[in-house]
Amino acid sequence: MSETADPGKEWRAERGIPIVASFDAYRAFAVIGVVLFHILEVGGVIAAAGDSAGGILIWGILPRSIIVFFVVSGFVMFLPTAVRGGDFGRVKSFAIGRFARIVPAYWLALVVALVLLAVYSVLPPLDSILAHFTMLQTPALLIDGPVNVNGVISGSFALGFGVIAPVWTLSVETAFYIVLPFIAVAYYRRPFVGLGLAAALLAGWYGLALNVGEVASTFGIHLSAATEARFADFYASQFPSWALALASGMTGAWLYVRLRDTLSPRLLERRALWTVAATIPAIIAVVYLTGENAVSDPSTLNGLFARQPLLLSFAYPLVTAVAMVAFSLAPARVQRPLANEPMRGLADISYSVYLVHFAVIYFGLQALSIPTTGTLWAAVAWTAFVFPVSIVYAWLSANLLERPIRRWANRYRRRGAAASSVPPSADSESGQGAGGSEVVSARGEAPPVSIVVSTYNRCAWLRGAMDSVLAQDYPNLELFVVDDGSGDETPALLEEYAAQHPQERFRYLRQENAGQAQALNRGNEGARGEILGYLSDDDLLAPGAVSRLAAELIADPGAAVAYPAYLVIDEAGAAIDTVLPIEYSSTAALRLHDTIIGPGGLARRWALESAGGWHPELRFIGDLILWMGVGLAGRAIRVAEPLASWRRHAGSATVQRNVGHAREHLEIVGRAAATDGFPSLSRADHAEALRNGCLFAALMCGEEGQWPQRFAMFDLQPKRISAFGSGYGAGAKIDWGEVEENARLYRELVLATVRGAEARGRPPSDVDSLGGVEGATARLRQVGALPREDGSFAEEIGEPELRLGLLEAAHACSEEVDPQTKRFFLLDRDRVSLSDAEQSRVVRLGYCCTVEELRTAIAEVTSGRSVAAPGSAG
Repeated sequence: MSETADPGKEWRAERGIPIVASFDAYRAFAVIGVVLFHILEVGGVIAAAGDSAGGILIWGILPRSIIVFFVVSGFVMFLPTAVRGGDFGRVKSFAIGRFARIVPAYWLALVVALVLLAVYSVLPPLDSILAHFTMLQTPALLIDGPVNVNGVISGSFALGFGVIAPVWTLSVETAFYIVLPFIAVAYYRRPFVGLGLAAALLAGWYGLALNVGEVASTFGIHLSAATEARFADFYASQFPSWALALASGMTGAWLYVRLRDTLSPRLLERRALWTVAATIPAIIAVVYLTGENAVSDPSTLNGLFARQPLLLSFAYPLVTAVAMVAFSLAPARVQRPLANEPMRGLADISYSVYLVHFAVIYFGLQALSIPTTGTLWAAVAWTAFVFPVSIVYAWLSANLLERPIRRWANRYRRRGAAASSVPPSADSESGQGAGGSEVVSARGEAPPVSIVVSTYNRCAWLRGAMDSVLAQDYPNLELFVVDDGSGDETPALLEEYAAQHPQERFRYLRQENAGQAQALNRGNEGARGEILGYLSDDDLLAPGAVSRLAAELIADPGAAVAYPAYLVIDEAGAAIDTVLPIEYSSTAALRLHDTIIGPGGLARRWALESAGGWHPELRFIGDLILWMGVGLAGRAIRVAEPLASWRRHAGSATVQRNVGHAREHLEIVGRAAATDGFPSLSRADHAEALRNGCLFAALMCGEEGQWPQRFAMFDLQPKRISAFGSGYGAGAKIDWGEVEENARLYRELVLATVRGAEARGRPPSDVDSLGGVEGATARLRQVGALPREDGSFAEEIGEPELRLGLLEAAHACSEEVDPQTKRFFLLDRDRVSLSDAEQSRVVRLGYCCTVEELRTAIAEVTSGRSVAAPGSAG
């Protein structure tokens, strides 16, 4: 079930939103609780349990799984706002995503219910069908819900047509989605005030519903006994009754981010464990009190939550939310029994299991003779029928309906984001003309932009880089070149350009050779721009790039950087690829070990200063940590248009292979995590950051032919952003949705290939313990890739041995990396029987391969094979 990547997780991962594994597991356990409650109810077990200890336990836990669902919803929906510092994002994108997630599966469940009614009963009236398809089924209960008035049943509205009654929660969720965009920013600023207001809303609604007749009479309105009874029974199904549970999740998301940002991982894990332990007595108390209250009610199910004391309505969601958030921050080893792959796989399809299980029960009652005697056998028989059928239905719904629609929605949202970033027309308030002829700020002027170029002995390519900047149509632009002690014809070329261009348009200075970082820092200090960009002396800007990117920053004063897609060109300048970076976050950049922001990026001066500028001691990947600091200063805006070109050639610093380059990749991990204001990393994120640093270090510490045969590695991240990797030739019109589908299929192909290889490999033994992050760190110190405790390095070893040690350290981290979001697959061929032919084929299909070719390859790999899911693969 977990083999197919969840589109919602893909969307969030692209935007640097953490995927909290335990909250996946909570959804799975909640759906188990709801389904089990209904199974025990229809099997007669609950009635047989009565007011025994077992009955109290059942009523105190299982029906309250709904509370877990709402806490999870509040947490997950508010987490992006909390991570982005109060920025809710685009409401249209949020609405499209929620519609694609909720509505198709829900409508399908309604159709299933109507089909069952057509076969075994009669169809409901049209008004009931319309109410359900428009998510109004829960408010409809207050108008026509069935209640007992003086021994007579009044009202006939059947929730879920009497076939899928749990859909009452969809009305509550829909109301939450409508309200959230209006309150998210204010809630982020005052989360505990928001929690208090939600509690007040619950209390006020509680008092109103139970006294609705008296309240109405003060306004001269006389309500019937049936209407008052409906409020008494069904008020708890309405949105206000669940506002506190949703708000508890929202405040939990705020705390989750705040604690990870302010506490060290070790201290946070210790405090989380103590909090989990402290909540256990509170959980036992609310479970007992809730269960005891339920079994003492003569009409337990109908209006169960409505007749619950207000104090329990407050206590249950609050205690539950505290325990859930604390557990999600506990050490990974503590979470593992809960947040494991099977539970997360069930969580991915839990929504459809929830929607359909009641219909499965209805079918069982109508068509089968499963016992309802209240015995253990009745419970086992219903469980053996309902769970497998519901899971199979949910798996089919997820793979054939929900995920394809959600992927389409994600592609549409991405196109919408790209379209919304197009500069305003010439008659708009910003004054941005088509083509970038005029870009002005709110003050009516174009803020100065400076492009800084550091150069060293690249006279041949420097001319093209300078020309691409000077050809820009932005009116208030300067090019500032710093010559870092070139010994070729560069000084003469710079003098030539200084003679041809006015000083406000072109300036340069020369310095003794001190490295690119020193040169760029000096250039940024001397440049006059409020907005700064840097361009390598072998790269190019596309026409109109500065106007396009500057317009984004002008339109959003709080944004720190705007960056574009870009072309990859060869030494001769021919385009060989188009790259669309993912949405930027500093955490994602560190976790993926990728600058993300490539050539052409423009940043505000205050953001660069906040980041501390370039680090002179970092010779190879200083831009990675520079952009992390800029990303911490403010929002990053991605423009999905290729507005720059990055030249790939043997002399580029990014492809230099030596031990120093390797060590720098590892140094970056520790340096970034220690940066002031950097969010505290989860254990899984820290493990992947170190793991990816090890893998890049292994790539950069020796020649390509020295790669150890023991390990096979597949990089999936470029598949997400590279047009060439998806079969597009240079200059072709690119469908980025198809590129995304290509990436998903390539990941699926790797998984399928690994499953087959594992089926032939030996099972891991006790001596195969990898050691996690601590074991990886020890191995890195042993081979001299990281300094020892005293700051010294181990004696130098050969590059092949160093590379092997780096890969062993990366593999050790694998056990703690989140498998849903990991960038690399790393296979230890001592454990996994992967043939050279299989490895070669998968590597080949990772480049310039179409969607159709990948589907054919997947079919060939998976045909006639049924094996266990990957376990020991990295």
